[in-house]
Amino acid sequence: MRLKYILTLLLSLICLNNALLAQAINTKNSTQEPTKVAILCYHDFTQNGTATETTILNKKFSEQIEALKKAGVHFLTLKEFKAWKLKGQKIPSKSVLITMDDGWSSVYEQAYPVLLKNKIPFTLFIYSNYLNRGGRSLSKNRLLTMLAHGASLGSHSHTHPLPPFIKEQQSKLDDTAFYAFIKKEFQLSKDKLESISGKTIDTYAYPGGYFQTEMFDIASDAGYELMFSIDPDFVTTHSANKTLPRFIIHGNNDNHFNAIIKTYKNMGIKRIDNQVLLSPEPESFTKLTPELKLDFSTIKNIDMRSIKLEILGLGPVKLTLNHSGKIATWQSTRRLYQKTVQAKVSWIQGKESKSLLWTFYISDKA
Repeated sequence: MRLKYILTLLLSLICLNNALLAQAINTKNSTQEPTKVAILCYHDFTQNGTATETTILNKKFSEQIEALKKAGVHFLTLKEFKAWKLKGQKIPSKSVLITMDDGWSSVYEQAYPVLLKNKIPFTLFIYSNYLNRGGRSLSKNRLLTMLAHGASLGSHSHTHPLPPFIKEQQSKLDDTAFYAFIKKEFQLSKDKLESISGKTIDTYAYPGGYFQTEMFDIASDAGYELMFSIDPDFVTTHSANKTLPRFIIHGNNDNHFNAIIKTYKNMGIKRIDNQVLLSPEPESFTKLTPELKLDFSTIKNIDMRSIKLEILGLGPVKLTLNHSGKIATWQSTRRLYQKTVQAKVSWIQGKESKSLLWTFYISDKA
């Protein structure tokens, strides 16, 4: 009996030790910074031309690459991104995937030398009907050169049908014909790009970022594993594989790029006492019907009843207050169509009136 008692006691101690070890590991993991992947979407490049929404000056592109390096990001290959998203492979918490849409020759002429010099991988999403067409389209030989030196390849459809054209086809075609039209865009591009490159094409970027749920099964049947939109947000392990967000990097507007850099700079910074925490973070992106959260938990002598929030252009909004947690929230019940939202937050701390201005951006697919 004594031996049985001793063995039982030892087993209990082992189980307790394992439980404490598991708890310690879980506690450690819970404090680690979650991985945020920024997928940058570029289009056209120019040396001395005019910057537009989809055309960026090569000088600015070079500056952005340097800014990303300074922020300490890891530049992902498409293979690394897929292994992380589909198989759970570990990657650095600050990771970036650079993508180039359409298939412009300027990618080879302007962007490729910068990326090659810095040994940075990138992914080309090409619509196959434009490839090797002469003029400003990317040639087959240039594509193969880039694929041999750090580039990966994905599909961007066959003819690049934009949302209005897709909706027009849907309105005038019956279900069978419309299905065939969408299937052709997915399959023909995949077949042509695989034939040219000799590589498996299993990623797809929606033209114009437009998708319908009916496309998901068609894409999966064609062999696509990951599909990308242009909804500006970071990719996490919880992001849907069929609608992965990307930040379009505009040539004439730095909002998206600056938001990425600011987010990465703030990662790992410890919370400061007597500071209001805002969600969404200033200069970051949120959905069309945002939920705003103001955390005053480290503010001493805060009068919770004094907290006010005014959305410029909309006016004062009614906050829901959690007095014990010192949290104030507001949920928009309608879409905010302005791309830039400015808000004024005010409160009373002790006998002092305090305020701050809060700017964030609305996510859209324009």
